[in-house]
Amino acid sequence: MNLKLVQVIFRHGARTPLLSPDYLPKIEYSKSQMTHPEHTIIPYVITELHDEEIVIKHNTTWGETKGDHGQLTSVGAEQLYQLGCFLRKKYLSELDFVKDPSQVYARSTGVKRTVESARSVLAGLFPGHTAQFPIHVAPPTMEVLYPNFQICNYIRMLNRWAHWLLIFVLQLQLIREDIQNQFNISPEHKVHLVTLRDCLFVHKFHDMLPAEFDKPEAMTNLERVSVEIMDYVFAGHGEASLKLASGPLLTKLLENMDQSISNQPNKEKLILLSGHDTTLIPFLHTLNIHDSKWPPYAANVTLELYECSSDQKYYVQVLYENEKQLLPGCSDVMCPLNEFKAAVSKYLVSPDEYTKLCGVKDDKFLRQ
Repeated sequence: MNLKLVQVIFRHGARTPLLSPDYLPKIEYSKSQMTHPEHTIIPYVITELHDEEIVIKHNTTWGETKGDHGQLTSVGAEQLYQLGCFLRKKYLSELDFVKDPSQVYARSTGVKRTVESARSVLAGLFPGHTAQFPIHVAPPTMEVLYPNFQICNYIRMLNRWAHWLLIFVLQLQLIREDIQNQFNISPEHKVHLVTLRDCLFVHKFHDMLPAEFDKPEAMTNLERVSVEIMDYVFAGHGEASLKLASGPLLTKLLENMDQSISNQPNKEKLILLSGHDTTLIPFLHTLNIHDSKWPPYAANVTLELYECSSDQKYYVQVLYENEKQLLPGCSDVMCPLNEFKAAVSKYLVSPDEYTKLCGVKDDKFLRQ
Protein backbone atom coordinates (compact mmCIF):
# COMPACT_ATOMS: atom_id res chain seq x y z
CA MET A 1 0.00 0.00 0.00
CA ASN A 2 1.42 3.36 -1.05
CA LEU A 3 0.11 6.43 0.74
CA LYS A 4 -1.05 9.05 -1.75
CA LEU A 5 -2.92 11.73 0.21
CA VAL A 6 -3.75 12.58 3.82
CA GLN A 7 -6.57 14.96 4.79
CA VAL A 8 -7.02 15.96 8.43
CA ILE A 9 -10.19 17.76 9.57
CA PHE A 10 -9.84 19.04 13.11
CA ARG A 11 -11.59 21.14 15.72
CA HIS A 12 -9.81 24.18 17.14
CA GLY A 13 -8.20 24.02 20.58
CA ALA A 14 -9.56 25.06 23.96
CA ARG A 15 -11.07 28.53 24.00
CA THR A 16 -12.93 31.00 26.16
CA PRO A 17 -16.77 30.86 26.16
CA LEU A 18 -18.61 32.25 23.16
CA LEU A 19 -20.97 34.28 25.35
CA SER A 20 -21.26 35.60 28.90
CA PRO A 21 -24.95 35.19 29.82
CA ASP A 22 -26.13 37.34 32.69
CA TYR A 23 -27.35 34.35 34.70
CA LEU A 24 -23.73 33.21 35.25
CA PRO A 25 -20.96 34.96 37.21
CA LYS A 26 -18.49 36.97 35.15
CA ILE A 27 -15.21 35.10 34.85
CA GLU A 28 -12.10 36.79 33.49
CA TYR A 29 -9.24 34.80 32.00
CA SER A 30 -5.75 35.97 32.91
CA LYS A 31 -3.12 37.25 30.51
CA SER A 32 -1.07 34.11 31.06
CA GLN A 33 -4.06 31.93 30.16
CA MET A 34 -4.50 33.84 26.91
CA THR A 35 -0.82 34.08 25.89
CA HIS A 36 0.13 31.36 23.44
CA PRO A 37 3.40 29.48 24.08
CA GLU A 38 6.20 30.77 21.89
CA HIS A 39 6.80 27.38 20.29
CA THR A 40 3.20 27.36 18.94
CA ILE A 41 3.82 30.50 16.92
CA ILE A 42 5.32 30.59 13.43
CA PRO A 43 4.95 33.24 10.70
CA TYR A 44 1.85 32.87 8.55
CA VAL A 45 -0.13 34.83 6.03
CA ILE A 46 -3.86 34.68 5.30
CA THR A 47 -4.35 33.67 1.68
CA GLU A 48 -7.73 34.50 0.19
CA LEU A 49 -9.68 31.98 -1.85
CA HIS A 50 -11.71 33.17 -4.82
CA ASP A 51 -9.98 36.59 -4.83
CA GLU A 52 -12.33 38.05 -2.24
CA GLU A 53 -11.21 40.14 0.70
CA ILE A 54 -11.25 38.19 3.95
CA VAL A 55 -12.01 39.68 7.35
CA ILE A 56 -11.08 37.32 10.17
CA LYS A 57 -13.84 37.26 12.76
CA HIS A 58 -12.95 37.71 16.39
CA ASN A 59 -15.55 35.11 17.35
CA THR A 60 -18.58 33.40 15.88
CA THR A 61 -21.03 36.19 16.68
CA TRP A 62 -21.34 37.40 13.10
CA GLY A 63 -19.30 40.51 12.53
CA GLU A 64 -19.07 41.47 16.19
CA THR A 65 -16.14 41.75 18.56
CA LYS A 66 -16.94 41.17 22.21
CA GLY A 67 -13.98 41.09 24.53
CA ASP A 68 -12.20 37.78 24.76
CA HIS A 69 -15.15 35.59 23.81
CA GLY A 70 -14.32 32.54 21.72
CA GLN A 71 -10.57 33.07 21.82
CA LEU A 72 -7.95 30.33 21.68
CA THR A 73 -6.28 29.99 25.07
CA SER A 74 -2.71 29.01 25.88
CA VAL A 75 -3.86 25.45 26.54
CA GLY A 76 -5.74 25.40 23.23
CA ALA A 77 -2.69 26.48 21.24
CA GLU A 78 -0.65 23.76 22.95
CA GLN A 79 -3.26 21.11 22.09
CA LEU A 80 -3.00 21.87 18.38
CA TYR A 81 0.77 22.10 18.55
CA GLN A 82 0.78 18.56 19.96
CA LEU A 83 -1.46 17.45 17.08
CA GLY A 84 1.11 18.92 14.71
CA CYS A 85 3.89 17.04 16.54
CA PHE A 86 1.94 13.81 16.17
CA LEU A 87 1.46 14.41 12.44
CA ARG A 88 5.15 15.22 12.06
CA LYS A 89 6.16 12.00 13.80
CA LYS A 90 3.82 9.86 11.71
CA TYR A 91 3.91 11.40 8.23
CA LEU A 92 7.34 13.05 8.18
CA SER A 93 9.52 10.88 10.40
CA GLU A 94 8.05 7.37 10.38
CA LEU A 95 6.46 7.18 6.93
CA ASP A 96 8.72 9.73 5.22
CA PHE A 97 5.61 10.79 3.30
CA VAL A 98 5.85 14.60 3.52
CA LYS A 99 9.24 15.94 2.50
CA ASP A 100 8.87 19.70 2.93
CA PRO A 101 6.33 22.48 3.71
CA SER A 102 5.40 22.93 0.05
CA GLN A 103 3.57 19.60 0.22
CA VAL A 104 1.27 20.79 3.01
CA TYR A 105 -1.90 22.80 2.39
CA ALA A 106 -3.62 24.53 5.32
CA ARG A 107 -7.14 25.91 5.24
CA SER A 108 -9.17 27.45 8.05
CA THR A 109 -12.56 28.99 8.60
CA GLY A 110 -12.45 32.75 8.85
CA VAL A 111 -12.44 32.82 12.64
CA LYS A 112 -9.47 33.88 14.71
CA ARG A 113 -9.28 30.76 16.90
CA THR A 114 -9.34 28.36 13.93
CA VAL A 115 -6.66 30.34 12.09
CA GLU A 116 -4.49 30.28 15.22
CA SER A 117 -5.20 26.58 15.65
CA ALA A 118 -4.00 25.92 12.09
CA ARG A 119 -0.90 27.98 12.85
CA SER A 120 -0.23 25.89 15.96
CA VAL A 121 -0.52 22.62 14.00
CA LEU A 122 1.93 23.97 11.43
CA ALA A 123 4.31 24.96 14.24
CA GLY A 124 4.22 21.36 15.47
CA LEU A 125 4.77 20.04 11.96
CA PHE A 126 7.66 22.37 11.14
CA PRO A 127 9.20 23.70 14.38
CA GLY A 128 11.40 26.71 13.83
CA HIS A 129 9.96 27.39 10.35
CA THR A 130 10.78 31.01 9.53
CA ALA A 131 9.07 31.63 6.18
CA GLN A 132 5.45 32.78 6.15
CA PHE A 133 3.16 29.77 5.82
CA PRO A 134 -0.02 30.42 3.80
CA ILE A 135 -3.29 29.63 5.59
CA HIS A 136 -6.15 29.67 3.09
CA VAL A 137 -9.50 31.17 4.09
CA ALA A 138 -12.66 31.25 1.99
CA PRO A 139 -15.18 34.10 2.09
CA PRO A 140 -18.31 33.37 4.16
CA THR A 141 -20.38 32.89 1.00
CA MET A 142 -18.07 30.04 -0.10
CA GLU A 143 -17.39 28.33 3.22
CA VAL A 144 -17.81 24.55 3.36
CA LEU A 145 -15.99 23.82 6.63
CA TYR A 146 -19.17 24.20 8.68
CA PRO A 147 -22.92 24.11 8.07
CA ASN A 148 -23.29 27.49 6.42
CA PHE A 149 -26.27 29.15 8.12
CA GLN A 150 -25.31 32.41 6.49
CA ILE A 151 -26.16 31.33 2.95
CA CYS A 152 -28.31 28.22 3.40
CA ASN A 153 -31.87 29.10 4.29
CA TYR A 154 -32.91 25.49 4.85
CA ILE A 155 -30.24 24.82 7.49
CA ARG A 156 -31.15 28.10 9.15
CA MET A 157 -34.78 27.01 9.35
CA LEU A 158 -33.88 23.64 10.81
CA ASN A 159 -31.73 25.38 13.40
CA ARG A 160 -34.60 27.67 14.40
CA TRP A 161 -36.91 24.67 14.50
CA ALA A 162 -34.58 22.93 16.93
CA HIS A 163 -34.58 26.02 19.14
CA TRP A 164 -38.38 26.02 19.05
CA LEU A 165 -38.33 22.33 19.99
CA LEU A 166 -36.14 23.22 22.92
CA ILE A 167 -39.03 25.11 24.48
CA PHE A 168 -42.20 23.38 23.36
CA VAL A 169 -41.81 19.67 22.66
CA LEU A 170 -39.96 16.47 23.51
CA GLN A 171 -40.18 17.50 27.18
CA LEU A 172 -37.11 19.68 26.74
CA GLN A 173 -38.82 22.54 28.53
CA LEU A 174 -39.13 20.38 31.65
CA ILE A 175 -35.56 19.16 31.23
CA ARG A 176 -34.34 22.72 30.91
CA GLU A 177 -36.23 23.84 33.98
CA ASP A 178 -34.84 20.88 35.94
CA ILE A 179 -31.27 21.65 34.89
CA GLN A 180 -31.71 25.32 35.74
CA ASN A 181 -32.96 24.30 39.14
CA GLN A 182 -29.96 22.01 39.69
CA PHE A 183 -27.65 24.94 38.96
CA ASN A 184 -29.80 27.39 40.99
CA ILE A 185 -30.48 29.56 37.95
CA SER A 186 -33.66 31.58 38.36
CA PRO A 187 -36.65 30.38 36.27
CA GLU A 188 -37.01 33.92 34.91
CA HIS A 189 -34.03 33.26 32.68
CA LYS A 190 -34.83 31.44 29.44
CA VAL A 191 -31.60 29.48 29.33
CA HIS A 192 -30.46 27.90 26.09
CA LEU A 193 -28.93 24.63 27.21
CA VAL A 194 -26.19 24.55 24.55
CA THR A 195 -25.02 28.01 25.64
CA LEU A 196 -25.08 26.96 29.28
CA ARG A 197 -23.13 23.82 28.45
CA ASP A 198 -20.53 25.82 26.55
CA CYS A 199 -19.90 28.24 29.41
CA LEU A 200 -19.74 25.65 32.17
CA PHE A 201 -17.63 23.11 30.28
CA VAL A 202 -15.18 25.76 29.09
CA HIS A 203 -14.70 27.05 32.64
CA LYS A 204 -14.40 23.50 33.96
CA PHE A 205 -11.77 22.65 31.36
CA HIS A 206 -9.67 25.63 32.42
CA ASP A 207 -10.20 25.02 36.16
CA MET A 208 -12.21 28.24 36.36
CA LEU A 209 -15.64 26.83 37.23
CA PRO A 210 -17.07 28.24 40.48
CA ALA A 211 -17.66 25.53 43.08
CA GLU A 212 -21.42 26.16 43.18
CA PHE A 213 -21.67 25.08 39.53
CA ASP A 214 -19.38 22.07 39.79
CA LYS A 215 -22.15 19.47 40.00
CA PRO A 216 -21.18 16.25 38.17
CA GLU A 217 -24.69 14.80 37.82
CA ALA A 218 -26.14 18.04 36.50
CA MET A 219 -23.17 18.48 34.15
CA THR A 220 -23.68 14.96 32.80
CA ASN A 221 -27.37 15.64 32.14
CA LEU A 222 -26.53 18.95 30.50
CA GLU A 223 -23.96 17.31 28.24
CA ARG A 224 -26.35 14.57 27.16
CA VAL A 225 -29.20 16.94 26.30
CA SER A 226 -26.88 19.38 24.51
CA VAL A 227 -25.54 16.59 22.30
CA GLU A 228 -29.11 15.53 21.50
CA ILE A 229 -29.98 19.09 20.49
CA MET A 230 -26.96 19.43 18.21
CA ASP A 231 -27.61 16.02 16.69
CA TYR A 232 -31.18 17.09 15.97
CA VAL A 233 -30.09 20.34 14.34
CA PHE A 234 -27.63 18.69 11.96
CA ALA A 235 -28.82 15.11 11.64
CA GLY A 236 -32.38 15.02 12.95
CA HIS A 237 -33.85 15.08 9.46
CA GLY A 238 -31.50 12.46 8.09
CA GLU A 239 -30.14 12.70 4.59
CA ALA A 240 -31.69 16.10 3.82
CA SER A 241 -30.06 18.01 6.67
CA LEU A 242 -26.72 16.16 6.56
CA LYS A 243 -26.42 16.73 2.83
CA LEU A 244 -26.49 20.47 3.42
CA ALA A 245 -24.51 20.44 6.67
CA SER A 246 -21.56 18.31 5.50
CA GLY A 247 -22.21 17.48 1.86
CA PRO A 248 -20.11 20.32 0.43
CA LEU A 249 -17.15 19.38 2.66
CA LEU A 250 -17.42 15.68 1.83
CA THR A 251 -17.67 16.50 -1.88
CA LYS A 252 -14.50 18.60 -1.63
CA LEU A 253 -12.59 15.82 0.15
CA LEU A 254 -13.46 13.36 -2.61
CA GLU A 255 -12.48 15.89 -5.27
CA ASN A 256 -9.08 16.16 -3.58
CA MET A 257 -8.73 12.37 -3.75
CA ASP A 258 -9.65 12.31 -7.42
CA GLN A 259 -7.08 15.03 -8.14
CA SER A 260 -4.42 13.05 -6.32
CA ILE A 261 -5.28 9.91 -8.31
CA SER A 262 -5.23 11.73 -11.65
CA ASN A 263 -1.84 13.28 -10.81
CA GLN A 264 -3.06 16.74 -11.63
CA PRO A 265 -0.44 19.42 -11.03
CA ASN A 266 -1.02 19.56 -7.34
CA LYS A 267 1.82 18.54 -5.11
CA GLU A 268 -0.10 18.62 -1.84
CA LYS A 269 0.25 15.44 0.14
CA LEU A 270 -1.11 16.62 3.49
CA ILE A 271 -4.22 18.80 3.64
CA LEU A 272 -5.13 20.43 6.98
CA LEU A 273 -8.65 21.74 7.53
CA SER A 274 -9.18 23.78 10.70
CA GLY A 275 -12.80 23.96 11.84
CA HIS A 276 -15.22 23.67 14.73
CA ASP A 277 -17.33 21.22 16.70
CA THR A 278 -20.07 22.15 14.23
CA THR A 279 -17.74 20.89 11.50
CA LEU A 280 -17.18 17.50 13.10
CA ILE A 281 -20.64 16.71 14.50
CA PRO A 282 -22.44 16.47 11.13
CA PHE A 283 -19.32 15.12 9.40
CA LEU A 284 -19.11 12.19 11.83
CA HIS A 285 -22.80 11.52 11.15
CA THR A 286 -22.21 11.38 7.39
CA LEU A 287 -19.50 8.78 8.00
CA ASN A 288 -21.87 7.01 10.41
CA ILE A 289 -19.23 6.94 13.17
CA HIS A 290 -20.68 9.54 15.54
CA ASP A 291 -20.26 8.33 19.13
CA SER A 292 -22.98 10.52 20.74
CA LYS A 293 -20.29 12.59 22.46
CA TRP A 294 -19.36 16.21 21.95
CA PRO A 295 -16.13 16.29 19.89
CA PRO A 296 -13.38 17.43 22.27
CA TYR A 297 -10.98 20.26 21.56
CA ALA A 298 -8.48 19.30 18.84
CA ALA A 299 -10.61 16.28 17.88
CA ASN A 300 -9.70 15.19 14.37
CA VAL A 301 -10.81 12.95 11.53
CA THR A 302 -8.13 11.74 9.13
CA LEU A 303 -8.79 10.37 5.65
CA GLU A 304 -5.83 8.47 4.19
CA LEU A 305 -5.84 7.56 0.50
CA TYR A 306 -3.73 4.55 -0.51
CA GLU A 307 -2.82 2.94 -3.81
CA CYS A 308 -2.22 -0.80 -3.87
CA SER A 309 0.93 -1.46 -5.91
CA SER A 310 -0.17 -4.94 -6.95
CA ASP A 311 -3.52 -4.07 -8.55
CA GLN A 312 -3.41 -0.23 -8.80
CA LYS A 313 -6.66 0.01 -6.88
CA TYR A 314 -7.30 2.73 -4.31
CA TYR A 315 -8.36 2.48 -0.69
CA VAL A 316 -9.47 4.92 2.01
CA GLN A 317 -8.69 4.53 5.68
CA VAL A 318 -10.62 6.71 8.14
CA LEU A 319 -9.32 7.48 11.62
CA TYR A 320 -11.10 9.39 14.36
CA GLU A 321 -8.82 10.50 17.18
CA ASN A 322 -6.20 8.19 15.63
CA GLU A 323 -8.48 5.16 15.99
CA LYS A 324 -9.18 3.24 12.78
CA GLN A 325 -12.88 3.22 11.89
CA LEU A 326 -14.85 0.55 10.07
CA LEU A 327 -17.46 2.51 8.14
CA PRO A 328 -20.86 0.95 7.46
CA GLY A 329 -20.78 -0.06 3.81
CA CYS A 330 -17.05 -0.80 3.88
CA SER A 331 -15.75 -4.37 3.89
CA ASP A 332 -12.64 -3.43 5.89
CA VAL A 333 -11.04 -0.48 7.69
CA MET A 334 -8.92 -0.24 4.55
CA CYS A 335 -12.00 0.56 2.51
CA PRO A 336 -11.92 0.19 -1.30
CA LEU A 337 -12.46 3.64 -2.76
CA ASN A 338 -15.55 2.54 -4.70
CA GLU A 339 -17.10 1.22 -1.46
CA PHE A 340 -16.24 4.44 0.36
CA LYS A 341 -17.82 6.55 -2.35
CA ALA A 342 -20.93 4.37 -2.34
CA ALA A 343 -21.19 4.61 1.46
CA VAL A 344 -21.25 8.42 1.42
CA SER A 345 -22.80 9.01 -2.01
CA LYS A 346 -26.21 10.10 -0.68
CA TYR A 347 -24.58 13.08 1.04
CA LEU A 348 -22.61 14.38 -1.94
CA VAL A 349 -23.98 17.56 -3.42
CA SER A 350 -23.11 19.68 -6.44
CA PRO A 351 -23.05 23.49 -6.15
CA ASP A 352 -26.25 23.78 -8.18
CA GLU A 353 -28.09 21.19 -6.08
CA TYR A 354 -26.84 22.83 -2.90
CA THR A 355 -28.17 26.21 -4.01
CA LYS A 356 -31.53 24.70 -4.93
CA LEU A 357 -31.96 22.80 -1.66
CA CYS A 358 -30.83 25.75 0.44
CA GLY A 359 -33.40 27.98 -1.25
CA VAL A 360 -36.36 26.28 0.44
CA LYS A 361 -38.50 28.99 2.02
CA ASP A 362 -41.05 26.81 3.80
CA ASP A 363 -40.84 23.41 5.37
CA LYS A 364 -43.22 20.79 6.69
CA PHE A 365 -41.32 20.54 9.97
CA LEU A 366 -42.17 24.15 10.75
CA ARG A 367 -45.88 23.55 10.19
CA GLN A 368 -46.31 20.58 12.53
